Amino acid sequence: MAPLTPSMNLASLAKVRDAYAPDSTKPNSMLLYCDFHLPKIGNLTIPVLKYIEGGRAPETGSLVFISGSFWMLPETDGSIEADTFEVVTEDASLALNLPPPSVNAIGTVASVIGRDVFMDVGAYSRETKQTVDYKIIVTVPDDRRRARMKLPQPGSNIAVRGILSHISIHAEIDIPAIELENLSYLPRTDATQPTTPSKPEPAAGIRTKRQLLAERALGSVDVGNPMKKTKSGPPEAFTLEELRGKSHAGPSSSQTSASNLSLPAVSDASSQSSTGDFSSPVKNTKASLRSAKLEAQKA
Repeated sequence: MAPLTPSMNLASLAKVRDAYAPDSTKPNSMLLYCDFHLPKIGNLTIPVLKYIEGGRAPETGSLVFISGSFWMLPETDGSIEADTFEVVTEDASLALNLPPPSVNAIGTVASVIGRDVFMDVGAYSRETKQTVDYKIIVTVPDDRRRARMKLPQPGSNIAVRGILSHISIHAEIDIPAIELENLSYLPRTDATQPTTPSKPEPAAGIRTKRQLLAERALGSVDVGNPMKKTKSGPPEAFTLEELRGKSHAGPSSSQTSASNLSLPAVSDASSQSSTGDFSSPVKNTKASLRSAKLEAQKA
């Protein structure tokens, strides 16, 4: 599995405080100091690196939209290498309330303390041509929506989205703090750590409850006699066993239907006998024969 590439991107509106070219040999590479509004500490000035065609920097007080990689450098409040830099307005007299910066970060969970998730993230620096690694704090709000949210475990790879609320000072290290809006889990990069606990395999000969119910349901279903394919053709095409099987076959459906049709005749005869009509022939008994002999002698 490919290794995880940590990253952190910031997008926000900001006001330009100052701008200049730090290297006279590269007049188009500008360093702009921009004010961003962080909800917990107010305005914070963060340097922004940007290549500007023609070397014309926006005027002081201009409102700009910035989007790009964000990282923390030692003894600074961070730095932004802007991929997108658009001037919204150069009218410095407009008193606009700046929204908080939106942040997207991908990294690995280092530790979890309370509702604070410490992540290892990073950003690629074009100037140093390497990835700058640092830590951030992702605070999970204790509101109704996330009150019972399961926090990620150390070693998990996650992607978070939120707002940059403040820069937390821990000893000599400044750590960006993000108020969480959304969290997504990413695949692990270490194959030795299982993502799900292994389930014990059932012993041989032991069936589960689901298997027993399936067997019981299969035994209770009456599938009936499946239809058999019949063979047709001249008598020479049949073997002796097949001919015998045909001769001993049960009554056909036509015979059964004929017998069913003859049943009403019996009921008619029984109805006639009940009404006293004995015109139908009867079998000769000993009494009837004796009476016939006596009548013949008298004659």
